[in-house]
Parts: sequence; structure tokens; C-alpha cells
Amino acid sequence: MNRTALLYALCWISGLTVSLNGWEWNSISLLLCSGGLILIGYILHMNHKQLILRMVVLLSLAAAYGTWTEVHNVSHLPENALDYTLRGTIISPIEVDGDRVRFSIRTKEEREKVKVSIRLISQEEQIVAQRWRRGDLASITGELTLPPSARNYGQFDYQYFLYHQRIHRMLLVKGLESMEIKSNNGWSLARLMGGVDRIRTNMAQTISKLYPEDQSGFMSSLLIGLREGMDEQTFSLFSRLGLTHIIAISGLHVAIVVGAWMGLLRIMRVTRETNITSAMLLIPLYIIISGGSPSVVRAGIMAFIALYAARRRWLKDGLNIVSVTAILMTIWNPYYIYDVSFQLSFAVTAGLIIGTPVVVRWVNLGPTWLNGTVAVTLVAQAVSFPLTIYYFNQFSLLSGLANLLLVPIISLVVLPLGYISLMAHYVFPPVAIWFASVATWSNWGCFWFMDQLDSLPIGQLIWASPPLAWIAVYIGLLLCVFWCTGILKGVDGILFPKLVRKARGLLLASLMIGTIWLVLGYGYLSRVGASTVSFLDVGQGDSILIRTPKNQVILVDGGGTVNFMKAGEEWRVRKDPFEIGEDLLVPLLKKRGITHIDYLIITHLHMDHIGGLLAVLEEIPVKGILFNGTFEANSYSEKLFITALKREIPLYPVWQGRHLVVDKHTSLSFLYPAAMERESGGLPQVEDQNGYSVVFKMTMYNSTFLFTGDMDADAEQEVLANSVKLRDGDSMTKEEEDGNTVVVIAEKIDVLKVGHHGSKSSTTESWLSLWQPQTAVISVGERNMYRHPSPVVIDRLVRHGVSILRTDTHGEVQMKVTVKGLVRRVYVREQNLSKNPL
Repeated sequence: MNRTALLYALCWISGLTVSLNGWEWNSISLLLCSGGLILIGYILHMNHKQLILRMVVLLSLAAAYGTWTEVHNVSHLPENALDYTLRGTIISPIEVDGDRVRFSIRTKEEREKVKVSIRLISQEEQIVAQRWRRGDLASITGELTLPPSARNYGQFDYQYFLYHQRIHRMLLVKGLESMEIKSNNGWSLARLMGGVDRIRTNMAQTISKLYPEDQSGFMSSLLIGLREGMDEQTFSLFSRLGLTHIIAISGLHVAIVVGAWMGLLRIMRVTRETNITSAMLLIPLYIIISGGSPSVVRAGIMAFIALYAARRRWLKDGLNIVSVTAILMTIWNPYYIYDVSFQLSFAVTAGLIIGTPVVVRWVNLGPTWLNGTVAVTLVAQAVSFPLTIYYFNQFSLLSGLANLLLVPIISLVVLPLGYISLMAHYVFPPVAIWFASVATWSNWGCFWFMDQLDSLPIGQLIWASPPLAWIAVYIGLLLCVFWCTGILKGVDGILFPKLVRKARGLLLASLMIGTIWLVLGYGYLSRVGASTVSFLDVGQGDSILIRTPKNQVILVDGGGTVNFMKAGEEWRVRKDPFEIGEDLLVPLLKKRGITHIDYLIITHLHMDHIGGLLAVLEEIPVKGILFNGTFEANSYSEKLFITALKREIPLYPVWQGRHLVVDKHTSLSFLYPAAMERESGGLPQVEDQNGYSVVFKMTMYNSTFLFTGDMDADAEQEVLANSVKLRDGDSMTKEEEDGNTVVVIAEKIDVLKVGHHGSKSSTTESWLSLWQPQTAVISVGERNMYRHPSPVVIDRLVRHGVSILRTDTHGEVQMKVTVKGLVRRVYVREQNLSKNPL
């Protein structure tokens, strides 16, 4: 079968990738691969010189088009400006969530897209904002700034994400006094889409009437692609089981809608040509109504091309249609190649076209439909696996079973019933309720089964993001397996014995190498980053990730956000607030292949140190928690300890004088607080948690670190009172017990984690004189309301000759510990040297 369109698409995508990446090493490697594709095309088509020439021309055109796109993707607005006024048209849906409003505008003069974020002051303003629509004219004054960028290694980069949407600036606004929004009476595409937004909102409201509260968000996402109302716990459940593709409008939805429409017209005896033409006209309408995500655009274009080919009675091939669709979409928007949905959609679709006809021959479980379902599930899992672990860093061993059993139910029962109930509501509501009730019971059954699967202890594998070379080898091995299995089932072994023997040997070799590749990849990637101490940038809070030479994992604190909401301000609560654990800390840990945490050290129970730890306990296995042996009465602390107890995680109070050997190269010595007597067998309740922060010294190889939590000057004085200063040349690094008093043997240290974010209430002169650190790390948030760190503390550190690193200016501070000493690097400085100019 002639599949030259596939070669064209690969050349086109390769040329775009090379040019859009700025000729970095990955791009150069891809360019070499493109040369390999051209060579393959030459070998396969020795007599088709025009084909090779077209491939070279297409590669060059793509590179030129990508370069032109990059050159024009710039901003002419200032990077930072206070009280800056923008006038333009709202071009995106209005997102009102609690006290936050977000949307995009296209400026009238510069014709640039700008992201607007408004913090509302009153509930009355919230009501006003809910009346705004896409297409309205806006005049807004606020602070113009660059979008926030990543602050840690491996963190999602929002600035880079917006760059690929051609957005380079954000306008931050407080309240609505400096804004004027009015309706646009003229015609515009944005105003037309505003009407579509109203239709989708009306549909979502209808769905909420038909379905119970715990299902309405799921059904809105499933039927019309509106995910805003979906419960986060439900979405997380789908994500953990690898089922998020079900709630992303894609080829499955397009096939059901188009198939149902054409079946209905066939029953009405509409002619074949009219039937196909009407279905082609239906597809763009469905794409718009369902939100226009890359996956549904891909499916819609493919369906449109296939229907057109069927109408003209052309021979059509799925892989050629996929290839043409990819070229068309990236001509429209070259930055689609960075979209995860685009990549997964095309990879899985192409994989199914190539692999399913081969794999289904090997599946013999009974009826044809069952064999086909199993084959599709196996191929989809195998093809999506490398992209899943690269972007999401987790893979469920139960994903295949969940997809095999649940996808048919949701796609063939829930989805059609959902559409029927939605349409019937506008015609005959009692019928709609009946169909909705059947779908509701089906959903409850599916959710129950998902909960049972999720509760099994063998569920999740956490993977560090693999290098692109690892993914390339995996794909090569997978294609080799598909080719060999096709040969073994499609070629007569009697007529072609040598070919069959070679295919059998190559298949066994590919399976063996693939198994070894997976095991080595999982084991090696989880060890990358050993012997490092990472001071993560979690804003105004602390979180430190320690990985020892033997790959023991210690997490010290988990950051958090302090909530100052007053009574009567419940309207400010957001459905999707930024949660430091779920949105930052857990993804960072998974990105680095942290499959478990050996020791979770909680220095004290303030929210800026424990606010992200609940998500950590729920997502990553923890073997033990070390804390100060006290308790602070608040709902979050209670929930944290209850979760730990439910998961049977041991809790160990650590006090002055205790010592922990983590591995043969790493040990911890706890210097503070002193042991406290328990009240009636329970934990003593302490409100002044700063004064009871866990303070410990870590020795790794020959380097020493002192971690201080939020200890204050009084706590420092208690440690000082029990300290003995070593003479020059002495190298003791232990604590000695003199009677009932613990005597701290002090020494010069390499790194001091400055207490309480650099507050003037800690890091005293005597404290610095005792330890004489070479480097001080201050974990502090950018533009924090406390104005930390204090200039007094900075002055003390400078006078003591201490090198200062700060997370607010340097981002993540990472230290590689070796036998010879420390190798430091900071995230922000490295990124400033390599990032695309905005």
C-alpha cells in the first residue's frame, strides 16, 4: 500500500521541530533522524527521485515556516509596567472561580494576546464578572508583567506554555474599579464564539439538572468537553487508572456522533450522498460545540477526509489520512507539536492503525468483538506508554484491565445515553430523566469498580521522565515487534522458511531487549539524582529533598499556603485553587522518579511547612515520619496525622541527642527540641511551633548541613547553652551526653539552612559564630508579604563571609555531594542563559 503521505508528514514535523527548538542538540539529533528518513525513502523508492526531492523540499519548507513562526512570535509590550492600560476584545471564555477571574484579550493596537488575571474584592464583583462574555470589549488597567516561569528543575513552565499560545504578557488586576467591560455590537469571530460559550454553559446547566452532583461534572466533560465542573478527586481517579482519554473529546466521540447521525438518516431513507454530506457538515459544528481541543480537531479532520474520500469512492488508508491531518493542523498552528493531547492523539491513532490488525491475529479469546477489544487495548497501552511516563510520570499496572472493561461500557452505554438524555430534555423532559437515570446507575457501577481497582496495592508505578533516546529505542523495538508478528501470521512458513525464521528470531530478540530496556530504564532513572540536596522553591515555605548516595530519600517539610480568609468570605473559595502539594511538590517528586520516601521529616506543624504533605502521603509511599513530638490543634494537622495512621505510617518523635544512620555515607544528628513529657499518653499541644522546630545536622560523605526549620533566637540560645566549641583541627561530628544534659559538639559546617525564612528573630551573631557556615540557603517566596529575608540577617551573613543563596532569586538550589565536596547549581541562572526571549 502506498503510504508516501506518512513520509511527508514525518519530514514536515521534523522540520518544524528542528526550527522551533532553535537548533538545540535534540533538534540536531532529530535532523539526523530526518536524514535517515530520506535515506529510507530513497532505499524503498529507488526509482522515485521525485519523491525524495519532495521530501527534501518539504523538510526545508517546514524548517523555514517554523523559523518564520518563531521570528514573529514576539511581544512589543513592556515586560513590566504598573498602572498599564490595555484595550481590546475578550477572546477566551471567562473563568470565574471564587475570587479569581481569568481570560485572554487581544489588544486593539498591538494585536497581541494578553492573559488577564483579576482578584475580586467583593461578592458583588463576582456577580458582575459572571455576566461577561467572550467577544466583549474591554479597557483594563493593572500591572503588566511576564507570566510566571518554572522555578525548579523539571517543573511545569507556565511561561513556556503560554509562549506556545503566542501569549507573552499577563495583566494582574485587583478589583473591578480600573476596568470597563461593554458588549460588542459588531460582528467578530470572538463574539460568535461567545454565543457558543453560552450554548455550552446552558448544556452544562441542563446536565447538572439531569445528573446527581457527583456525576454532573463528569458528564459535562464526557459529553461537551467542559471540565471546569468535574470533581478533582474523580479526575484524579481517572488519571491514576489511565482513563483520562475517555473524558477527552476524541475520535470515539466523533465516531459515535457521526455514526448515530448517519444511522438515523439511513433509517429515514436519505440518499447516500446526502447522508455523507450532512455528516461532513455536522463535524465542524460538533468540534466547535465540544470545545475544539487538539484531539477532537484531529478526529474531526480525519472523519471529514474519510467521508469525503468515501463520497468520491476513493481508496482510503487510515495512516495516510492521519498524516495529512497532522500536516494540516501544524500548518494552522505549528505549536501543536508541543501539545500533549496532540502528541498522544496522533501517536495512539497511528499505533492502532499499524498494530491492531497484526495483534488481533494473535488474540483468540472467543468472539471477534472481544478479540478486537483486547487487541485495541493492548496496542493503545503499548503505544501511549512512553508519552504517559514522560509527561505524567506514572503508569498503572491495572490500566489495561480498567480500559478493557470500562471503555466499552462508557462508550457504548453511558455516552449514547448521555447524548440522548441531553437532547431529549429540550423535547420531552420525562424521557430525558429516564435515560439519565440508566446512565447514572451505569456511572455508579463504573465508579465503584474504579475505586476497587484503585484500592489494590499493586496499582501505580512512578517513572522519572526518560530521555528522548530511551523513547526512540522503545518505539523502534515496538515497531519491530509489530512487523515480526505480522510476518509470522501473514506469511506461509513453507513457502518462505528463511523469512519466518528471521522474523521469529528478531521477535524474540526484540522482546528480550525490550524487557531489559524497561527494567534498566526504571531502575536507572529512579537513581538519577542520588547524593543531592535540593532546596525546592515552594514559595513562602520550606521543602528540601535529600537523596543519599545509596538512594535513600528524605523529604524535609512540604511547603504550603497560608489562608487568611475571614468569616463571611466563603464566596472566595475556589473550586480549583493552587495547592502546593498536588500542583507542585508531588509532580516534582514524580518527575525525578521518587518512588517512595524513606523518611519524611516535619520540622513543625505550621502550614507553610506541612501544607503540601497531605498530597504527598496520598500519592507517594512513605515509610516513616519524624516530627517534633508535639501537636497543634488545627484541621489540617489532624487530617495529616489521621491520613498517616490510616496508611500505617510509623510516627517517630525526634529530640535532642538522637542519632540516625541513613546509610553508610549519611547520618543525621538531632540537636533540638528537648524531649517533652506526654500528657495522659497523648502528644503535648504546643501553639508556638516555631520554638519547637526540629533542628538537625546531616553529614554526607565529608560535607555537613544544618537544617533549622523555623527555629527562633531562644531555641538557638538553648542549643548554644549546651554546645562545646571544637578547637581548630578537631573534626568530631557527634553529640556527647554528660549526665542528663546533651552536649552538642559544634563544628564548622558547609551549608546552613537559614531559620524562619531569614526572619530577624533567628540566625543570631552567636549562632553564626558557633557554626561558621560557608554557604547559607534562604527558602523564601518572591515578593512575600513578610518582606523576608530581613536586611539585618543578610548583613550578619555578609559580615561573617557566608555565601548566600535564596530561592526567591535563584529558584531551586541544588547541591551535588561528592567525596571531594559540593557542586552547586541554581535553576533560575541556568534558565536565563538558555531560554527563548519573550
